[in-house]
Amino acid sequence: MGSGGSRPRVSLLRSRFGRRLLILFVAATILPLGAAALLSLHNVTAQLTDQSGSRLRQLNRSFGLAVYERLLFVEADLKRLAALEEAGTKPLPPAVADSGLARRFHSISLQEASGPTALLLGTAVNPPGLDPEALRRLGAGGTVLVTETAASGAARLLLFRALS
Repeated sequence: MGSGGSRPRVSLLRSRFGRRLLILFVAATILPLGAAALLSLHNVTAQLTDQSGSRLRQLNRSFGLAVYERLLFVEADLKRLAALEEAGTKPLPPAVADSGLARRFHSISLQEASGPTALLLGTAVNPPGLDPEALRRLGAGGTVLVTETAASGAARLLLFRALS
């Protein structure tokens, strides 16, 4: 074997063809992996968003039902107090406080249509003027719930019930 039959060894990465082959290989492997990763990220993000929305809707429904149930209990207490008042059994403030109403009400008062207010529990509250629909509902024996926002930004719920 002579020296004329041997070829010099050329590194594959040093040749133009080798570099192109390496770039093509990297592109053929990295681009599909990157596309799959982006697609997976999009799908997982969409699924997590859907799950979070579903959980939030479920929590909102539970919270709404709990608030509604609590309002029904408060309305029942208010009806009971109205029945006591109509029967002539005037509950005294200690009796009202002992009955557990102090946990649910900050203030309970009896407001005459044209007379003074008799405070049963808590501090006196100036009731807002009611619209004609609310007055009609009260006249039909219903209960009216009014929301107010104080100057401090705190919300206040006022529950009205007419005595016969």
